[in-house]
Amino acid sequence: MQAGAKANLHSVDVALYESVLCSMMEGCIPAYDRCGVVRGPSGAGVTGIVPTSAFEAKDGYVIIGGNNESIYTRLMQKIGREDLLGPEYNSNAKRVARQKEIEAAITAWTLKHSVQDVILAMEEVRVPCGPVNSVKDSELWLRQGSGMRGAQSFCFASQLSSTRTCKHAAWWRT
Repeated sequence: MQAGAKANLHSVDVALYESVLCSMMEGCIPAYDRCGVVRGPSGAGVTGIVPTSAFEAKDGYVIIGGNNESIYTRLMQKIGREDLLGPEYNSNAKRVARQKEIEAAITAWTLKHSVQDVILAMEEVRVPCGPVNSVKDSELWLRQGSGMRGAQSFCFASQLSSTRTCKHAAWWRT
């Protein structure tokens, strides 16, 4: 801007909750808008994508996303569950129908390992994975200069805290 020139400034009012709402509600709003379907609580996973969820490890929780055929295959091979491969599991729609079975197998494996060991194992076979961080963990990451990486799983951890409380409630996955 040249000296003496008047600035043509504009004020933009943006609410951050709108972007968070869209992200957190994922497909809930379109499902209601287009089909009249009202979804209930779905726990720590992503509705309709299997397996993509938080899984308990020895010392915390980890998010694993095995949501396409090649990633799912690498995941099952890594955890030694080749019995969960084949025509009955070769598409997401088929895996959704077997969600409890698949998630139980992954949990049985993750419970034997620390969060760090799970992450290393998943990185080795290129399966998306990360820790579920608490507010304290996120603060530590931010203080160490790691940017938002430490906060990436914070919302998921908040959602998971309800799952811990209602872990055995049958309605939680309806």
